[in-house]
Amino acid sequence: NPYAGSNFYRVKAKSTDGRIQYTSIVKISSTSTSSVLVYPNPVEDKIAQLHFVNVTSGDYLISVYNSLGQRINQTAVAVTGSSAVSSIKLDKNISSGNYKMEVLMPDGTKQTQNLIIK
Repeated sequence: NPYAGSNFYRVKAKSTDGRIQYTSIVKISSTSTSSVLVYPNPVEDKIAQLHFVNVTSGDYLISVYNSLGQRINQTAVAVTGSSAVSSIKLDKNISSGNYKMEVLMPDGTKQTQNLIIK
């Protein structure tokens, strides 16, 4: 997820013979200033740290989905203030792998991001 304002990216590619090449730098501008981020990702010890940045106070519903689209974890988080950090404990039976995390915002919008569980 990019930060608000200008973000700069380039891709580093390593070929099979060991050569390294870089793409040109690309500028991406983002006007979105609010986000919910998971850190660290991959998540370790089944505890996800959620960073709420420039968000509206209210209740957020965090859902985790497996590759079949089945909801396997759901947690409500109350945020007071525009920025906060909250830990959510994932079900101990969730296996390592790739998942989707969906955040339902108080205004009804959704934000989805990839979630890796170690």
